[in-house]
Amino acid sequence: MANTCVNYIAILSYDIEGLKKISDFFDGEDNKLSFFCEKAGLDKEHYYLRGTLNYVEFVPDDDRVVLQVESAWTPAVRLVRDIAKMFVPDCDVVYSSEECGNELYYTNDPCYCGLYDIDVWNRDKLEKMNATIDIESDDSATESEVLKLLNRILNTDLTDIDALIKQLRESDYNDIVYVNPWREMSIDEADGRR
Repeated sequence: MANTCVNYIAILSYDIEGLKKISDFFDGEDNKLSFFCEKAGLDKEHYYLRGTLNYVEFVPDDDRVVLQVESAWTPAVRLVRDIAKMFVPDCDVVYSSEECGNELYYTNDPCYCGLYDIDVWNRDKLEKMNATIDIESDDSATESEVLKLLNRILNTDLTDIDALIKQLRESDYNDIVYVNPWREMSIDEADGRR
Protein backbone atom coordinates (compact mmCIF):
# COMPACT_ATOMS: atom_id res chain seq x y z
CA MET A 1 0.00 0.00 0.00
CA ALA A 2 1.09 3.59 -0.54
CA ASN A 3 1.45 6.01 2.34
CA THR A 4 -0.71 4.48 5.02
CA CYS A 5 -3.47 6.42 6.72
CA VAL A 6 -4.45 4.83 10.03
CA ASN A 7 -8.10 5.39 10.91
CA TYR A 8 -9.37 4.74 14.42
CA ILE A 9 -13.16 4.57 14.52
CA ALA A 10 -15.47 4.20 17.51
CA ILE A 11 -19.17 3.50 17.05
CA LEU A 12 -21.06 4.56 20.18
CA SER A 13 -24.58 3.60 21.23
CA TYR A 14 -26.61 2.28 24.14
CA ASP A 15 -28.17 -0.20 21.68
CA ILE A 16 -26.00 -3.17 22.67
CA GLU A 17 -27.79 -5.59 20.30
CA GLY A 18 -27.25 -3.17 17.41
CA LEU A 19 -23.57 -2.78 18.30
CA LYS A 20 -23.20 -6.56 18.35
CA LYS A 21 -24.71 -6.72 14.84
CA ILE A 22 -22.24 -4.08 13.65
CA SER A 23 -19.34 -6.02 15.15
CA ASP A 24 -20.57 -9.28 13.60
CA PHE A 25 -20.95 -7.58 10.20
CA PHE A 26 -17.32 -6.42 10.19
CA ASP A 27 -15.94 -9.65 11.69
CA GLY A 28 -15.84 -11.65 8.50
CA GLU A 29 -13.92 -13.62 5.97
CA ASP A 30 -12.53 -10.64 4.06
CA ASN A 31 -11.03 -7.40 5.31
CA LYS A 32 -11.16 -5.19 2.20
CA LEU A 33 -13.40 -2.13 2.33
CA SER A 34 -14.77 -2.98 -1.12
CA PHE A 35 -15.97 -6.33 0.28
CA PHE A 36 -17.88 -4.63 3.11
CA CYS A 37 -19.38 -2.09 0.70
CA GLU A 38 -20.66 -4.87 -1.53
CA LYS A 39 -21.86 -6.94 1.43
CA ALA A 40 -23.90 -3.95 2.66
CA GLY A 41 -25.37 -3.41 -0.80
CA LEU A 42 -23.94 0.11 -1.09
CA ASP A 43 -22.79 1.80 -4.29
CA LYS A 44 -18.99 1.53 -4.59
CA GLU A 45 -18.89 4.77 -6.58
CA HIS A 46 -19.81 6.77 -3.45
CA TYR A 47 -16.97 5.60 -1.21
CA TYR A 48 -13.21 5.69 -0.95
CA LEU A 49 -12.45 1.96 -0.79
CA ARG A 50 -8.68 1.76 -0.98
CA GLY A 51 -8.22 0.20 2.43
CA THR A 52 -8.54 -2.74 4.77
CA LEU A 53 -10.09 -3.39 8.14
CA ASN A 54 -7.34 -4.51 10.52
CA TYR A 55 -9.19 -4.71 13.79
CA VAL A 56 -12.73 -4.83 15.17
CA GLU A 57 -13.73 -5.18 18.81
CA PHE A 58 -17.15 -5.14 20.44
CA VAL A 59 -16.83 -3.48 23.87
CA PRO A 60 -20.29 -3.80 25.46
CA ASP A 61 -19.15 -2.42 28.84
CA ASP A 62 -18.21 0.85 27.10
CA ASP A 63 -21.22 0.87 24.70
CA ARG A 64 -18.99 0.81 21.62
CA VAL A 65 -17.49 -1.03 18.70
CA VAL A 66 -13.90 -0.04 17.93
CA LEU A 67 -12.34 -0.50 14.49
CA GLN A 68 -9.01 0.25 12.88
CA VAL A 69 -8.90 0.77 9.13
CA GLU A 70 -5.74 1.32 7.10
CA SER A 71 -6.21 3.19 3.85
CA ALA A 72 -3.98 4.56 1.10
CA TRP A 73 -3.00 8.21 1.46
CA THR A 74 -6.25 9.50 2.96
CA PRO A 75 -9.00 8.79 5.50
CA ALA A 76 -11.55 6.09 4.73
CA VAL A 77 -14.22 6.29 7.42
CA ARG A 78 -17.50 7.18 5.71
CA LEU A 79 -18.25 3.61 4.65
CA VAL A 80 -17.92 2.35 8.23
CA ARG A 81 -20.18 5.15 9.46
CA ASP A 82 -22.83 4.45 6.82
CA ILE A 83 -22.83 0.71 7.52
CA ALA A 84 -23.05 1.33 11.28
CA LYS A 85 -26.06 3.61 10.73
CA MET A 86 -27.79 0.76 8.84
CA PHE A 87 -27.84 -1.22 12.11
CA VAL A 88 -28.10 1.63 14.65
CA PRO A 89 -29.40 4.80 12.95
CA ASP A 90 -28.81 7.04 15.97
CA CYS A 91 -25.27 5.86 16.77
CA ASP A 92 -22.41 8.31 17.09
CA VAL A 93 -19.28 7.68 15.07
CA VAL A 94 -16.04 9.24 16.29
CA TYR A 95 -12.80 8.93 14.35
CA SER A 96 -9.21 10.05 14.12
CA SER A 97 -7.08 9.60 11.00
CA GLU A 98 -3.30 9.94 10.81
CA GLU A 99 -1.15 9.98 7.70
CA CYS A 100 2.17 11.64 8.46
CA GLY A 101 3.46 11.59 4.86
CA ASN A 102 0.61 13.84 3.75
CA GLU A 103 0.42 15.70 7.08
CA LEU A 104 -3.18 14.54 7.61
CA TYR A 105 -4.28 14.55 11.22
CA TYR A 106 -8.07 14.74 11.06
CA THR A 107 -10.65 14.04 13.73
CA ASN A 108 -14.21 14.75 14.78
CA ASP A 109 -13.40 13.82 18.37
CA PRO A 110 -13.66 16.88 20.63
CA CYS A 111 -11.06 15.30 22.94
CA TYR A 112 -8.37 15.90 20.27
CA CYS A 113 -9.33 19.42 19.21
CA GLY A 114 -6.61 21.91 20.09
CA LEU A 115 -4.06 19.13 20.66
CA TYR A 116 -1.05 17.89 18.71
CA ASP A 117 0.31 14.57 17.51
CA ILE A 118 4.02 13.99 18.04
CA ASP A 119 5.64 11.35 15.84
CA VAL A 120 9.05 10.31 17.09
CA TRP A 121 11.05 8.39 14.52
CA ASN A 122 14.29 8.06 16.45
CA ARG A 123 13.96 8.10 20.25
CA ASP A 124 17.65 7.32 20.80
CA LYS A 125 18.74 10.40 18.85
CA LEU A 126 16.14 12.48 20.67
CA GLU A 127 17.42 11.31 24.08
CA LYS A 128 21.03 12.06 23.07
CA MET A 129 19.85 15.62 22.42
CA ASN A 130 18.46 15.69 25.97
CA ALA A 131 15.00 16.23 24.49
CA THR A 132 13.03 13.34 25.86
CA ILE A 133 9.30 13.59 25.54
CA ASP A 134 7.83 13.95 28.99
CA ILE A 135 4.20 14.15 28.05
CA GLU A 136 1.31 11.86 28.85
CA SER A 137 0.45 10.88 25.28
CA ASP A 138 2.26 11.31 21.96
CA ASP A 139 -1.05 11.62 20.10
CA SER A 140 -2.67 14.22 22.35
CA ALA A 141 -0.01 16.69 23.44
CA THR A 142 -1.05 20.12 24.65
CA GLU A 143 0.29 23.30 23.11
CA SER A 144 2.40 24.02 26.21
CA GLU A 145 3.94 20.52 26.07
CA VAL A 146 4.77 21.00 22.38
CA LEU A 147 6.24 24.46 23.03
CA LYS A 148 8.44 23.06 25.81
CA LEU A 149 9.65 20.17 23.62
CA LEU A 150 10.34 22.31 20.54
CA ASN A 151 12.08 25.01 22.55
CA ARG A 152 14.37 22.35 24.01
CA ILE A 153 15.06 20.67 20.64
CA LEU A 154 15.54 23.89 18.69
CA ASN A 155 17.30 25.74 21.52
CA THR A 156 15.04 28.77 21.32
CA ASP A 157 12.48 30.58 23.43
CA LEU A 158 9.96 31.32 20.67
CA THR A 159 6.33 31.09 21.73
CA ASP A 160 4.69 31.07 18.29
CA ILE A 161 3.86 27.39 17.85
CA ASP A 162 3.32 27.64 14.08
CA ALA A 163 6.74 29.27 13.65
CA LEU A 164 8.31 26.57 15.84
CA ILE A 165 6.72 23.75 13.83
CA LYS A 166 7.92 25.38 10.61
CA GLN A 167 11.42 25.76 12.08
CA LEU A 168 11.38 22.09 13.13
CA ARG A 169 10.41 20.98 9.61
CA GLU A 170 13.28 22.98 8.14
CA SER A 171 15.81 21.72 10.70
CA ASP A 172 18.03 18.65 10.90
CA TYR A 173 15.64 17.30 13.55
CA ASN A 174 12.83 16.77 11.06
CA ASP A 175 13.99 13.15 10.63
CA ILE A 176 13.77 12.59 14.39
CA VAL A 177 10.48 14.13 15.48
CA TYR A 178 7.46 15.50 13.67
CA VAL A 179 4.67 17.60 15.22
CA ASN A 180 1.23 18.13 13.72
CA PRO A 181 -1.92 19.78 15.01
CA TRP A 182 -5.14 17.78 14.98
CA ARG A 183 -7.61 19.35 12.56
CA GLU A 184 -11.29 19.07 13.28
CA MET A 185 -13.05 17.70 10.23
CA SER A 186 -16.34 15.94 9.67
CA ILE A 187 -16.36 12.41 8.30
CA ASP A 188 -17.83 13.60 5.02
CA GLU A 189 -15.15 16.29 4.61
CA ALA A 190 -12.24 13.99 5.51
CA ASP A 191 -13.16 10.81 3.65
CA GLY A 192 -11.07 10.42 0.49
CA ARG A 193 -9.47 13.85 0.94
CA ARG A 194 -5.80 14.44 0.39
